[in-house]
Amino acid sequence: MHTSCSKECELNGIPVSDGLVAGQLADIFWGSSATDREYLKLGENEVRFYLGFDNETEYAEKSIIFEIVETKLPQVDVEIIEGGVELKGSRIIKIIAPIKNKGPSIIKNDIIHVGVRIKSEDGTQDLGYYGNFIDLRETSMKVGDINYFIIDEKDQLKKINSALSPGRYSFTFEIDDVDGLKSYEETNKANNKLTHILKIEDIKEEVVEPTKETGPIKIPEETNEVFYFCNGCELDKKCYQYGYRKDGKYCSDEKSEFINYTPQGESCENNFECSSNVCISGECISEGFIKKIINWFNRLLGN
Repeated sequence: MHTSCSKECELNGIPVSDGLVAGQLADIFWGSSATDREYLKLGENEVRFYLGFDNETEYAEKSIIFEIVETKLPQVDVEIIEGGVELKGSRIIKIIAPIKNKGPSIIKNDIIHVGVRIKSEDGTQDLGYYGNFIDLRETSMKVGDINYFIIDEKDQLKKINSALSPGRYSFTFEIDDVDGLKSYEETNKANNKLTHILKIEDIKEEVVEPTKETGPIKIPEETNEVFYFCNGCELDKKCYQYGYRKDGKYCSDEKSEFINYTPQGESCENNFECSSNVCISGECISEGFIKKIINWFNRLLGN
């Protein structure tokens, strides 16, 4: 790797053509060639300097040998601040744990895998391990930022609740570095495990289950002995059946809550999901398109 310079080179801002006093020390700087990455490689590298004069065949030469090593990825220190479980009666409706980036590096282009293992406190029952992840592939966590591990999907919660019986349970939250957190190191794992103890009471449950025939059902007042569980979407002390449409939203059987209609052109499974209330071949169809079809049939039938 080399470069050359003549009158345009400067020594501490002094052109070479102005001359040097005997014994004078000065630095020479230049851009591009000497720092191009294409010339450097992992391992041993050599930089060779030449000092010559115009119209002279002799020159001074100096070499510097240095090694480039593959640097380790920045250390990541992620901490589970606390673990929590939300209950309605004796049923779990949400499992949550805030995750904090303690530093010293920003986490980006990565995924944080977090899971929770549920066991009876005496260890006789193992309800399994339930995982989820915090996706940072299109965003980042700065030092001090907090993100959340959440399990609130109906199917997962149904599986957990079906295995619960009255008693005390441990919820052990743990960050898993498999296929995630590429710079996560074993030394940080001490901060990444936390156990939350929860007592499940023996509470009688009555299921409120509305249908198309019944329409929304008012949920009775809870007592110390009975808890009423809405098998649908609960809103303003009423239980609505799945698929019920109200104020630009519908009752979702996945989330057990009202969510916005799906716009035209997006995927769907049921008519009630779409703003037009029509789902054809897995896609929400616009009201304008439906009117065109109706008009076409009317013209065909001579109406």
